[in-house]
Amino acid sequence: MSRRTATVVRRAPAGAGAPAGVFGLIEGERAGVDALRHPALRAAAFTGSQRGGLTLARIAAERPEPIPFYGELGSVNPVVVTPGAAEGRGTCPGGPAPAGWSGRTIRRRPRPAC
Repeated sequence: MSRRTATVVRRAPAGAGAPAGVFGLIEGERAGVDALRHPALRAAAFTGSQRGGLTLARIAAERPEPIPFYGELGSVNPVVVTPGAAEGRGTCPGGPAPAGWSGRTIRRRPRPAC
């Protein structure tokens, strides 16, 4: 999850009346392991490598009181831009990829000339 997405997600529970701190983004291996071992943590989610996720899942399961662990391990998340959406934003489908793009482009029709 990006820092920008985390900022948006952090606001949602607060807007619904949830207590502060119900969601947080933790970055870094040591910080993640320390948080996962903290007795106040009641569940954890992770998006990243298989190796890292399996390690964290094991830590969550081996706690004195195991907690739920939700992992998205080793995947590449799809980004879909419809021709209409791209047209409305002044970009060309199949054009230059956004910064950080790690996926592939799938097209149903030949790329339009832009």
